Amino acid sequence: RAPVNIIEAQNTEADFRGFAALDTEFNRAYDMIGFGEEYGRIPAGEIGMDEYRVDFEAQLAHPRSRFLFAKDGDKYIGYLFGTIEAVNDGGYHTYRMNEVGRIESLAVAADAQGQGVSSRLRDAFFEWLKSEGVTICRVSVKTKNEKAAAIYHHWGFEADEVRMWKRIG
Repeated sequence: RAPVNIIEAQNTEADFRGFAALDTEFNRAYDMIGFGEEYGRIPAGEIGMDEYRVDFEAQLAHPRSRFLFAKDGDKYIGYLFGTIEAVNDGGYHTYRMNEVGRIESLAVAADAQGQGVSSRLRDAFFEWLKSEGVTICRVSVKTKNEKAAAIYHHWGFEADEVRMWKRIG
C-alpha cells in the first residue's frame, strides 16, 4: 500500500484546490461528462473554479456524507466523496426503505494510481459506513470509464441496473 494519509476534507483553500486539481485531471483523462451535462449543465473541460467551489462546498455541507482526501505529504493524490441515502429496495409497490452507502466520486492522480490509494480511501469510507450501521454500498460508473468499472468489480461490486438518458430538446 502507498504511504499516504487519509484525512477528512475541510472547507479550506488548500482542500478546495486539491479537489479542483484532482477532479480536473480525472475529467480530462477520461473525457468524462462533468456536472450532469445530460441535464443541461456544464460539460467537462468547461468547468470553472466557481463551479468547482459550489460543488466542493455542497459536498462538504451534505448532512450524511464523508469527503476524504489521500495525501502524500502536502500533495493531494486522491479523494473519495460518499454519502448515505435512503432507498426503496423493494420495487415500486413496496415501501421498505433501507439506508445504503454511495460512492459519489472517486479520483486518484495518474502518478499515484496502482499504489493502493483508492483502496485506502474505500476502506476509510467503508469503516465510516459500518460505524453508521450501513451494510450496503452502491456506486455508479460511466460506461466509458472501463478502468473504474474493473476496479469496482475487483472490489466485489455487482452490476444490478443500467441508467440511460437521451436529450430530447
